[in-house]
Amino acid sequence: MIDKYLWPDDPWACAEPELVQCIYTEKLRIAELVQAKSVLEIGVRAGYFAAMFLSAGANVYTGLDATDTWGGTPGAVDFARESLPRHFPSSSITIHTVSSQTINSLKQYGTHDLIHIDGDHSLEGCLHDLYLALLADPKWILIDDTKYMHETCGIAAYSFTGKHRLPYIILDTIRGDMLIQVRQ
Repeated sequence: MIDKYLWPDDPWACAEPELVQCIYTEKLRIAELVQAKSVLEIGVRAGYFAAMFLSAGANVYTGLDATDTWGGTPGAVDFARESLPRHFPSSSITIHTVSSQTINSLKQYGTHDLIHIDGDHSLEGCLHDLYLALLADPKWILIDDTKYMHETCGIAAYSFTGKHRLPYIILDTIRGDMLIQVRQ
């Protein structure tokens, strides 16, 4: 399923194709579970997660990517900008080159059912992105890498949900995903 969305120049996808297949098959299952019609993602990279949500029925996708930090690969965001509209021509797809760490609100990017956090993986960066997401009032927040980078993303996710008393589920995925319910 993911093969047709992969960037041919992606060093990670080329080095670990089986892992990439597994991770994004899990992301597709999450997308099918949540059924979000509109998604905002912090950390686009080559747009693989976007492709999974669009494949599962989302028709609005907004991405924010700093392009040069936390796993960014030169050319990846350009690939996402070119390939996503080609694969999903009837969807509204917008990708902004901006660091979420430099903004105080996501409101200028519209309203979304789900906000996916996969940008700055420092503890402070994750917390900042989680607060931005909470203020934007989506139905769901999904944070990636809570197991893979537990010392930063995981701790941020658990402290954030505890402080705000938000219900969540831990999805036992390869890298660890936490799905947080913000509203009914």
